[in-house]
Amino acid sequence: MDYRRSGALFTLVTLTVLIFIPGRWTISLSLPPGQLIIKEQASPGSLVTTIETKNGGTTVTGNATIAITDGPIPANTFVTLSGSCSTCFEVSAVVNEAVSVHVKSDYTWETCKPFLTNTPISEAVKLSFCPAQFELRDLSGTLHDTKTANIFVNQIPIIFGVNKLLPIVAQQELFAIDENTGDEHRIVRLVSHDPDVRQSEWHVRRLTIENCLEPCPFKLGNCSDSTGLSCLADISDDVRHDLLLVAPLDYEKQSVHFIQLKLTDANGFPEVLQNSVETVITLIVRDVQDTAPVFSSYPPLKVINEDIAVGASVLTVLAIDGDYGPNSRRILYTLVELDSTDNASSLPHLGIRTTGNGEGEVFVLNPFSAPGFVRINITATEVGCFEAFCVSSLVLRVQVDDVNNHAAEFYFVDSDGLTQSTPITRPVLATVSENSNVGTAVELENGALIRVEDLDQGVNAAFTLRIVENDIFEVSPVSVQGSNYLSIRVKNKTLLDAEEIRDPIELTIIAAQNQPTVGNLPESTLTVIVTVGDVNDHESFYTPPGRPEPCEGINHYVMNTTETFYQGTRVELLDLGAAAALSDADRDAVNRDQRLFRLGNTEDHFSILPDGKLQVIRTLDFEAAQSHRIVVDIDNTGANGITKTSTCTIDLTVNDVNDEPPEFTNRTSLAFTVDEQLKDHPLVSLQAKDKDASADLKFSIELVRADGPGVIEDSDFPLSEHLSIISQESSAPGTWDAQLTVIKEFDREVIETIQARVMVTDEKSEVGVRTDEIALTITVRDVNNHAAEFLFVLANGSSQSISSTTVISATVTENSNAGTAVELADGVFIRARDLDLGANAAFTLQIVDDDIFEVSPTNVQGDNNLSIRVKNSTLLDAEVIRTPRILNIKATQTATAAGTLPESILRVNVTVLDVNDHASFYMLPETKRHCEGVNHLAITTEETIFTGKPVELLDMALTSTLSDNDRDPENRDRTQFRLAETEEHFAVTSAGKIQVIRGLDFETNGTHQIAVAIDNIGTNGITTSICTVDLTVDDVNDEAPEFTELAPRAFAVDENLKDHLMVTFEATDKDASGDLEFSIILVRALSPRGIEDGNFRLSDHISVTSHKNTTRNVWVAELTVKKGLDREQTEKITARVIVKDKNTKFGVETDELPITITVNNLNDNMPSITFNSLPVPDGDSISPEVPENHNSVNRVDFLVSDLDDTTTFHKQLLFIEDKYKDHVIFAPTTDDGRITLLINKTFDYEEIKILPFTLLVTDLGVEPIQQTRVLINLKITDKNDNNPIIDFPLQYNGTIPVVTLVPESYGNNLTVFEQFSILTVNATDADSEAFLPLNYYLNFDDAPGLVDFLAIDKESGIISVLKALDREAPGMDQELTLQVRVQDNMRNGVDQRRSDPTNFRIRITDVNDNQPVFSSPNGYFWILLEKDNLANTVLPFIKQQATDDDLPNGCGKIIYSITTPNVPVMIDQNTANLTITSKLEGDLQFNVEAFDGSVAGCDVGSSRVTVPMTVKILVKELLYEMIVNIEMDNAEEKLAAIDRINQQLELIANLYDFDYVYYGIENPKSRATGPQVLNFAFLNRTTQANLVKEEVTKILGSHVAQLKAVGMTNLGTAVVTDTSPAEPFDQKWIAVIVMGVAVLALVVVASVFFAEKRKLTLKLRATKAMEGTGMTNPGVEGRGPSLSPYGANGTQKVNPILAKYGVDRALELKHSFAEHHDYELDEVAVADESDADASSTDRDSVGGLENIEAAAAQSNRQMIQAQLRNGHR
Repeated sequence: MDYRRSGALFTLVTLTVLIFIPGRWTISLSLPPGQLIIKEQASPGSLVTTIETKNGGTTVTGNATIAITDGPIPANTFVTLSGSCSTCFEVSAVVNEAVSVHVKSDYTWETCKPFLTNTPISEAVKLSFCPAQFELRDLSGTLHDTKTANIFVNQIPIIFGVNKLLPIVAQQELFAIDENTGDEHRIVRLVSHDPDVRQSEWHVRRLTIENCLEPCPFKLGNCSDSTGLSCLADISDDVRHDLLLVAPLDYEKQSVHFIQLKLTDANGFPEVLQNSVETVITLIVRDVQDTAPVFSSYPPLKVINEDIAVGASVLTVLAIDGDYGPNSRRILYTLVELDSTDNASSLPHLGIRTTGNGEGEVFVLNPFSAPGFVRINITATEVGCFEAFCVSSLVLRVQVDDVNNHAAEFYFVDSDGLTQSTPITRPVLATVSENSNVGTAVELENGALIRVEDLDQGVNAAFTLRIVENDIFEVSPVSVQGSNYLSIRVKNKTLLDAEEIRDPIELTIIAAQNQPTVGNLPESTLTVIVTVGDVNDHESFYTPPGRPEPCEGINHYVMNTTETFYQGTRVELLDLGAAAALSDADRDAVNRDQRLFRLGNTEDHFSILPDGKLQVIRTLDFEAAQSHRIVVDIDNTGANGITKTSTCTIDLTVNDVNDEPPEFTNRTSLAFTVDEQLKDHPLVSLQAKDKDASADLKFSIELVRADGPGVIEDSDFPLSEHLSIISQESSAPGTWDAQLTVIKEFDREVIETIQARVMVTDEKSEVGVRTDEIALTITVRDVNNHAAEFLFVLANGSSQSISSTTVISATVTENSNAGTAVELADGVFIRARDLDLGANAAFTLQIVDDDIFEVSPTNVQGDNNLSIRVKNSTLLDAEVIRTPRILNIKATQTATAAGTLPESILRVNVTVLDVNDHASFYMLPETKRHCEGVNHLAITTEETIFTGKPVELLDMALTSTLSDNDRDPENRDRTQFRLAETEEHFAVTSAGKIQVIRGLDFETNGTHQIAVAIDNIGTNGITTSICTVDLTVDDVNDEAPEFTELAPRAFAVDENLKDHLMVTFEATDKDASGDLEFSIILVRALSPRGIEDGNFRLSDHISVTSHKNTTRNVWVAELTVKKGLDREQTEKITARVIVKDKNTKFGVETDELPITITVNNLNDNMPSITFNSLPVPDGDSISPEVPENHNSVNRVDFLVSDLDDTTTFHKQLLFIEDKYKDHVIFAPTTDDGRITLLINKTFDYEEIKILPFTLLVTDLGVEPIQQTRVLINLKITDKNDNNPIIDFPLQYNGTIPVVTLVPESYGNNLTVFEQFSILTVNATDADSEAFLPLNYYLNFDDAPGLVDFLAIDKESGIISVLKALDREAPGMDQELTLQVRVQDNMRNGVDQRRSDPTNFRIRITDVNDNQPVFSSPNGYFWILLEKDNLANTVLPFIKQQATDDDLPNGCGKIIYSITTPNVPVMIDQNTANLTITSKLEGDLQFNVEAFDGSVAGCDVGSSRVTVPMTVKILVKELLYEMIVNIEMDNAEEKLAAIDRINQQLELIANLYDFDYVYYGIENPKSRATGPQVLNFAFLNRTTQANLVKEEVTKILGSHVAQLKAVGMTNLGTAVVTDTSPAEPFDQKWIAVIVMGVAVLALVVVASVFFAEKRKLTLKLRATKAMEGTGMTNPGVEGRGPSLSPYGANGTQKVNPILAKYGVDRALELKHSFAEHHDYELDEVAVADESDADASSTDRDSVGGLENIEAAAAQSNRQMIQAQLRNGHR
């Protein structure tokens, strides 16, 4: 025995006894420390609280929990509460070894109060209490412990109103007071009382005024709190507090005040122990007469038509007395017309009358004569009141709208911008150039402007302009408001062709009204006749003979000639200038007839004459160039100076002469060995060459001999079928390639060797046929090219070939063993063979893609017999292989074949023969599975089916089919049925019929199994299957159902319940197959008054469902309220519940149960609220309106009712935002069926637009309490009380305006202008859209020059440029300041507000709208240059630079270039200074171009302006001399005389289109008065020849009288080459001169030496004077430096020539004077006063020279000025 196990067992038994023996442990209750306490206002289920007193204070320690201690707690232990407290309190079930004490669920204070003891027994808690006894018991009733404790109750305090001496707890008290009553007025005296028995901390109570918005107009008196809103009472005695008025109340602002008071005891204790009571004192404010009338309804703006009838109503206003109470009075209206825009009559237009409903109706008193505005003042006066506050006034504006009764008219605008007073009635002439750009305006006659205007206003002044049936032009603008300038612009430039439009175009412009008119206004029309001017816009084209299209672009003219065309002299190739070959589409002849031909490319073989004759000037060499491209430019200059150029490209082909034979590049013979059956194989590449460029070589092949095996020649061998040769020109010049290719295979058995020759021939030889040839030999090599084949071996031993399409038949029995050979038809054999020899005759045999059969043998050499055998017998199933199986036996070559040999395939069809190897199965009808194994056949029948003789249960042959997988019918069609096992109740016939042969009893055996054997007799034996039949015996139902004894008979249900299970019934049926069904039938339905409801339908409200409880074998019916019953209609229902068996076979078996249903009444109807006579469903919203800043109380009235008997309602307002909750209050009312809301405070629309709050109405009937909520969206309507604010443009820091950049839109290059916007002013207005639109205004005070250029759209604020801006106009190149202002309420026209002004600035930016301008008035420049000029000479042009009004560093920057090619002049692109690069031998003319588009962004609108420049070479042979009488001593007379002569000669030269050139006066040193010789020239203004002297004499001779008048004495002659003096010498002086030659020679040598020294000194001083001044020496080498206008000390020197004409002209005069007067111009310079080396004689000489040169310069003034005008600017 295991003692350890026996000890453990003893311990387990002992523990079990201890646990389950009663009384084995002692358990007890443990009360919490302290006292148990609860407040009177505790709700049912509230937990009792524990408090504990320590150190003189009271502390709340938590919920009262009684613990169970001292041992394990038996199951089902519980605690009970008894004593007086059991009426109000109870304990919970035991949870976690403890219970809690809480208030009973049916607790009421009235029930508990009699059981309380008011005498306190505890110093700690001085409250009423009840004793409680707690007992601990278990389920057996054993009492384990008892504990007692007191539960103390803190009672609710009370508020008394001394006025009524009644408690005012939880109710509303009404009081009244006059508005404007002074402060500190006592409304009511309140008394706070605590019913608890003795003074203690529980008596400390606080009285407060709740939810009074600051500043609160009320306070409590006798209160230590400074605000008077909260007072503390710390004694048990009653405490009095006066409710005082702090500030006067205003009836119009708020007529009712709700003062909410709250009294709370046990101050300082947690809320769980505090009682509180609330009350609302309703203070009604009584109205006194102190408020003026208020206009509550009026339109801000009324619009009428100007033709409104007299007496018609215009508008109505409504004013009500601001005093809403009994002081409200009737209103009287008066009207005063303040002002009107219709001043045609002094009579007032409008009057006012009072209607029966108290409104003031404004009506038409006198008719209107024009549109505009009328401003009226309407006064509302309270009848019977004569105080100032009894009168209110309202200012309104009536807008008088225009009607459409004027048609638009067209007017001319004069040069001052004033519109003519009479419309245009005649056609207007206009011109436009063809091909003008889209948008180009036609030019009206005499530069006229046309304005179109409609005198109506507003929309009636809107009309549209259009041109009738014209696709070329359009009118602008299309839409016009009031008036505008019109322009006719080009719409389709492609149609504006002068060549197509030869006659003027007549345009009809129609102005059509946009709005319906008064009467039938005719459409206004304007006729404009436009003439299209021709310009040179077409090129002159050359059309070659026989060509339909001209030679241009890609249409080249193609010519050819032989290389021997040129024979050493110029030969004309083509005449392009023939008149018949030229065409020009320009309309006017002046734009067609000026043509010039030139070569457009460099071609040294050709030249062209200006008249268009194209010549060959050099030998054409085919080998050097086979073709030439000649580009000919044809310039056509029209009348407008426009040159149009066409380009004709001539492609000239040079023809070669072919005379060289071709030859192979490799002449070696060719030999190849080729495999037979090789085809499409390149054999060899050949190449030949020919020196002729025009050669065309062709290759060919020719058979020589073909031999077969045994060297037998085949003379008919078709070589061309097997070989081909293809010729093509090589990429290398002069060479051709050929490819020899085998295109068809050779047969070695037919041919063995081939001999041939390959030839090349030049087919384009011009000297007969030229050929070359090489030999070719080909040897054919044998390859393996025979496939294996199959043959029949017949019984006689002969064989027969089997074709690839023959199929052989064979048979084999299914399930044959492996290795069994198939039997071929007719007992034949099959043999396989290959006709090749050796290794080429070896091949393999295999059956392709078959797992059942195999072939033998697999390897064959030459030939062999073959057989087909079974390889896998398991796959040989006739049921699977139902059709003959096709076998493909493939013979594969072992050796590599030559090319691709055809497959050798033998096709055999093997038929598999069937045997009986499958049983026959019965198919289950439901699942279509075999009835075998676990797959049984299930059938049912009733237990009464057998009636004494066999009954057929199932015919298996008829109910389903048999399944047999054998393929052949003889193995599946012979079946028999039998019982597989003995069964006494059943039998089976051989045909498959199952019979019942003995009675079946459901109660004895409800199921049977029948095993049926199915035998299948086949050709080779019998197969059998077993089908098991499961038979279920069905019961017969013959017992009636019945209700159980516990089914209820009467019950009650609350109204309005739905989908609520009301009661259940149970019924039973002895039959196992019983199927019970329950129903309910109404007997009677009575209303609360006992009236039967004949229309009540019980089925609409109550439904019956049932189910079977299989555990208890009973049927359960559930009676459910599916639709709520209404106790107000139906109170009691009697009915019958019926149960029946649906499955009984012996008639209807039922049972029934009478029941009574009582409907309990509930408070189920919500209060009904009506607003404006319409019901408002619960949760719906309404939207009353109130104006912002209203000056009187507005009301919102509701009616409330309840379908229940309830007549007492509680109303409450719930606000989302507390900020506005005092704006809407309840008005006092004695009618419970009416609710009035008073809106007693104003709103700001910009702060709040909709105030959402909820009106909550609660009925005070029986439970449950019903509430109706109405969502009120109080709409605050707007007033115009905010000024518009401009958001953009802003002023930085409030002072610096925004700068807007505006591109200029005017200039020489801008021909089309379209209005465009530059800035959008954006403004906002805090007011609503009712005071829109905003109108924008522009102020031009600081920029008056922009008035006609800018405008602002009043509605959109878009500032637009109206007409072209020119930055270069005066004052437009600065920043200009504008001011914008916005005004609101433009639609109404009254009560308008303006914004503060905002400044902004605009700056007009530069665009390239001005082209460079050269200052020459004649359109060209010219200068004179000495004949002995040198290279690198700066040409002395003066002011040849162009000017551009655009910005100098922007689009006004000019770049200069020379456009004339190949001239010996270069130009500085920035300064336009011109320098010759080589000496000029004759006159030179070239063009200088100024371009202003080089700066980025200036390419648009850029211009290139060209000016001719002419350099004249001055030779003495052209000078003419004239004898004149000039006073030389008097400087003034001398200058005047020279001036007169020069002016006259210049006039004469201009008459003949020549330039007059003054050259000088000989003998200027002479001081005597008398004849002088004046030298001058008449020069041609071009490079053409100048006048000869005889022509000058002839010209001057026709003007002798004019010349003599200015001092001429003799016409003179040409200047001779010698230097003889002008005055004639006497013969006596000749001897003197001859004698003094020797002396003079010495003097001359000395003078020359001294002069050279003096010149060097002056040059050095001049150079020194230039230092530090920035001047350089531009003089030509050998000609001396330029003259400086400054001395050595920096002071300016005075020199008449330099001062008057400048350095360049001084240099020119220098050379002139040096030649004529033997002086260097350098000596003319003024000597520095500090020059101590110069003698007085030198200075006098220099001074004398200055006088002479000054006189000459003055005399030459007109000539110099002419040069400055014509060529030196």
